[in-house]
Amino acid sequence: MENNNNNNKQSPVFSIILPTFNRDQLLPRAIKSVLVQTFVNFELIIVDDASADNTTGIIKKFADPRIRYCHHANNSGAAAARNSGIRLAKGKYISFLDDDDEYLPDFLTETFKRMNGAPESVGFTWTGQSFVEDTVNGEKRVSDKHWKPGPHRPQDRYKIFLRSMNIGTGWGLTLRRQCFDHVGFFDESFRVGEDTEFILRLCETFDGMPIPENLVKVHSHSGSHLFNSIIQQAEIYDKILQKHYIKLQHDSKLLSYFHYKIGWWYYYANNRQKGRKYLIKALQADPFKMKKWLIFSYLELFGSGGILLQRRLSKRILDIYTNAAP
Repeated sequence: MENNNNNNKQSPVFSIILPTFNRDQLLPRAIKSVLVQTFVNFELIIVDDASADNTTGIIKKFADPRIRYCHHANNSGAAAARNSGIRLAKGKYISFLDDDDEYLPDFLTETFKRMNGAPESVGFTWTGQSFVEDTVNGEKRVSDKHWKPGPHRPQDRYKIFLRSMNIGTGWGLTLRRQCFDHVGFFDESFRVGEDTEFILRLCETFDGMPIPENLVKVHSHSGSHLFNSIIQQAEIYDKILQKHYIKLQHDSKLLSYFHYKIGWWYYYANNRQKGRKYLIKALQADPFKMKKWLIFSYLELFGSGGILLQRRLSKRILDIYTNAAP
C-alpha cells in the first residue's frame, strides 16, 4: 500500500529510497538528513517492511509533500523493500539510504554535479563514509572510509569489484534509473548481501564513479548492521559464488580467491568442516600459491582462535608503531 503525498506534477531529479523495519527511534534522524539537503528537487520514498512499532506514526509527523510512504503487509526483507521503492520511483537518479544512517547536507548537490556531468557510460556513483559510534555522551567519531578502484580496462571492471566487494547501498549508492532496465532489480532470495550482488551485476554493464567526499554518516549502535556478523559474511560470499560461478570458473586465480575467502570466514565462524572444504577447493584451483598452503595449515592448527590472535597481534604492532612515530 502506498500513501502518495507528492502532488508535484514534475518528476523529481532524485528518488531516495529508504527501507525501514522496526526502527522508529532511529528513522527520524535519517528522514531529517534528507529534508535538509541543499539540493531540494527530490522525492523520499520510505518503504516500511511491515514494522510492528510506531513507524507509521513517526512518518505522519513529517508534513513534507516530497515524502511518499509505502507499507508492506508482510516482512519481505531489504531487497524486496528496495525493489518496491524502485518501482515507485519517478526520479532521474535513484539513491539509497539505510534507516539508521544519515546523508550529509551536500550529498545530493555533490552527487548531482558528478552524475549530471558524466558520460552515459557512467551508470552509478558512490561516496566516502564517516563512521560514528552512538554513545550515551553523543556521537564518537570512529573513522572515515573511501574506496576507489585502481586503473583498469573496462573488461576487467567486474573482476575488480568481485575481488574487493567494498561498496554497497550504504555508500550513498546512486544510479541512473535506466540501469535497472539493463541489470534488473535486487535479488530477493538474498536476505543479506543483496546490495553486493546487485553491484556485481551493475558493474558488468556500467562504469562507476567514486565521489571522494565523505557524504554519508554511518552509525554504529546496539543492534546495528547485523549483516556484518561473521557467519553471514561467509554465507554472502558462498551465495554469490553459486550465482556467479559460470563467470568465475574460467579464471582459476579468481575462483581460488573466492573459495579462499569463503573458507576463511567459515574458519572464523568456528566451522572447520566448511572452512576446510572451501580452502581445499581454493588450493585445487591455484595449487602453487604457497601463502594459501601456509594459511590452511595455520587455520587447521588454531582455527578461529588463531584468527583472533593474529588480529590482536596485528593491532598491537600497529599501536606500537603509531605510538613510536615522531
